[in-house]
Amino acid sequence: MNEADFPTPLVPADVDLRNFPDMWFDVDRLLESETWVMGTGDERAAAFTLWAKSWHQVPAGSLPSDPRMLEHLSMSKRWKACSKHALRGWVTCSDGRLYHPVVCERALEAWVEKLVSSLSGAIGNSKRWNLEIDLDHMRGQLLRAVQLLRAMNPQSKQLKKKAVLAHIAASTGVSPPDQQITSGGDIGNGSGVDRNRPDQTRPDQTPSLFPSHEGSGAARRAAPEPTPLPDFNGLNAELFPGKAVAALAVDFDLPEEWGVDAERLGWRPADVARQAERFRQYWVSGKGKGTRRAVKGWRQTWSNWLEKAAGDRR
Repeated sequence: MNEADFPTPLVPADVDLRNFPDMWFDVDRLLESETWVMGTGDERAAAFTLWAKSWHQVPAGSLPSDPRMLEHLSMSKRWKACSKHALRGWVTCSDGRLYHPVVCERALEAWVEKLVSSLSGAIGNSKRWNLEIDLDHMRGQLLRAVQLLRAMNPQSKQLKKKAVLAHIAASTGVSPPDQQITSGGDIGNGSGVDRNRPDQTRPDQTPSLFPSHEGSGAARRAAPEPTPLPDFNGLNAELFPGKAVAALAVDFDLPEEWGVDAERLGWRPADVARQAERFRQYWVSGKGKGTRRAVKGWRQTWSNWLEKAAGDRR
C-alpha cells in the first residue's frame, strides 16, 4: 500500500499537548470498552500506557509505528504476547504514524481549549499594550481543529462553549447559533457526567456567578440575578464568607496597574506583554490550572512571577 491508500491523520501535525499534564478520558467509556473488558492484566496495562504516552507525542493522540519504539513506549515486559490486543483501535495513517480515534477526540478537545486560551490572551494583550499580533495562524488552527472534532463527535461539549463559538464567529464572520452554549469553565472530560444531561455540573467545576447560557429560555429568565462583584480583570471569582476567591479566566487581561508595577521594576512593555501571556497560560492551561486564590493575592502572585523571571534572565 502506498501513502494515498492510508487515511489522513486524525489530528493536525502541530497538536502539541506536552504542557497539558492531565489526560482527559471518560471512565465509563474506558471500563466498558472491548479492549478493557477482553484484555488480560498485561494487555490492559500496555494498552493504557500507550494511550497515556500518545498524549504527549506530537501530534497528540499518535504513536510511532516502529515496533521497537512501541515496545519501549508500552513499558511492557511481555510486549510480544500482548501487543496485538494493546494496539486494538489504532489506525495507521498517511504520515506513517498510528492514531487512536478516542484519544484523538480528547486531544482535539484539549487542543481547542489551548487555542482559545491563546487567542483570548493574545487579543487582550494586544489591546492592553497596543501591540499588533497576527491572529490568522491561530484562528486557522482553531478552525481546522473544530472541523476535525465535529467530524469525530458533533456532540462534543467543547464545540458548544461560548468562547469557542465566539472565536469561530470572529474568524469566519458567521454568528454562532444561539443554542446549547456552555460556560467557558465547563471542560467536558466525561468523568461522572451524563452526556444526555447538558445541565449536569461536574463535581470539580468552578461555579459561576454569572448567568448561564444553558437550559431553556424560561429557566434563564427565572434565574436569580448574580451577586454584584467588582471587576476582577479576567478572574473567575466566587464569593466565600468574608472574601472573594478567584481562578484566572481563559480571557485574562493583565490589569494596567500590574503592568505599571512591572515597568517600575525595569521591564519593557514588550517583555511585560510576553510575561503576561506566559503567566496566563501557566495558570489557565498549564501546571497552575484550577488554582484559586484571594483576589488581591493574584497581584502578589504576578510580582513573584516577575521576580522569578528576572532571576532566570540573569
